[in-house]
Amino acid sequence: MKCITCGSNKVKKVIKNGNEYFLCEKEHLNPRVKSEGRQVITKQTKHGLTHVSVGAIIKKGNKILLINRRKYPFAHTIPAGHLEHEKPEEAIKREVKEETGLNIKEFKLLKHYKAFYDPCRHGVDYHEWYLYEAEYKGGKLSMDSEGKSIKFYKPNEIKKLKLTIPTKKFLNI
Repeated sequence: MKCITCGSNKVKKVIKNGNEYFLCEKEHLNPRVKSEGRQVITKQTKHGLTHVSVGAIIKKGNKILLINRRKYPFAHTIPAGHLEHEKPEEAIKREVKEETGLNIKEFKLLKHYKAFYDPCRHGVDYHEWYLYEAEYKGGKLSMDSEGKSIKFYKPNEIKKLKLTIPTKKFLNI
């Protein structure tokens, strides 16, 4: 890891107001860091380095599952994450299990988005996305270390929340 401000490789994680930040030896405090050697799929595009990610709109009736993140970006999001040398349909099952505790077997690909501006905590500013949809059919929700809370929200409740850039785009809010 390197400080996104000065490039120092002496960086540690710190918690501030319940959120995860990175602090370097020169006292730069950032929610993002330049990650090196991560095993995620990265492409060179006209925007520069671009990560490939997956996300799932998981519905329970008219409600949608959202996670309030404690890691950058600090906002509500659909379950999502980076591809790790796997196919998108494998990555979505892994990410949903990691972030929600749910074992959802059937996902429908809604859309494949070309790279758009979506800065992540690993220092990359653009992401290509595979967006899936699934129906919640039961199971206990649980969170990993990225979340502060997890809940199904009604559309009128979602409009009042701070959302990540891709979640806003995917939900047309």
